[in-house]
Amino acid sequence: MAFDVYVGPLSRYIAGDWKTLGQQMAEQQGLKFVKVTPKEGLLSKWLKPKPEKVYRDLREAIRNSLQAAGFSDPIWDDSPERDYVTDRPGWEGLVAFVAQYAYARNPELTPPAKALSMPELAEDPAFEAELEKDGSPVEVIMSTRFFLPGTFSYAFNVGGHGVAPIDLLDRALTTVCDFCSLDRQQLIQTPIDQVDEDATFAEATLYGTAIYARLVHEALAQNLPLIHDY
Repeated sequence: MAFDVYVGPLSRYIAGDWKTLGQQMAEQQGLKFVKVTPKEGLLSKWLKPKPEKVYRDLREAIRNSLQAAGFSDPIWDDSPERDYVTDRPGWEGLVAFVAQYAYARNPELTPPAKALSMPELAEDPAFEAELEKDGSPVEVIMSTRFFLPGTFSYAFNVGGHGVAPIDLLDRALTTVCDFCSLDRQQLIQTPIDQVDEDATFAEATLYGTAIYARLVHEALAQNLPLIHDY
């Protein structure tokens, strides 16, 4: 299952009016791209709510959850004609970025030599240490799908999906870049090739961190949601 990150209007994402990096690359090469998703029965398809209703319900649930916790509703431009950007860190990029964040928060532990897989992350000592901490931002990042603009400092769940402020990713990037002596602005401007299965932990960290640096920068600059798509 692929893992992409989308930055753009929430309404456009819900409507499916966007293309993953894989779809874009296939189009450029004149190839047919087939996106595999869980099968739905005819009844499920018939009863499936329209994207406009899904968007309205999600937006209302976000607003209600934040107001109930004493936070103001985050505002962004959800015009469907607004452009979007996307990239594919893959699970390896996400896992490396999150694991490195865990090691930055637990510097007494030694990072692995080889890049971690998702199953290996669950057993990684730094990640396990974070799971034991109440409200760990490392755990929140892994369980969040919608990162939203705004001044709220509150992570919550809506319709089975985690919601958190983009500021959480912004602070994680600062911590990882400081810990690894990485220039965040240089990362934003420097293309980095995708890592393979034999990548070192440091290589995978650089790859994942560079993608998140670019996309978080775009989300903050444009005041748009950042969404984990899988």
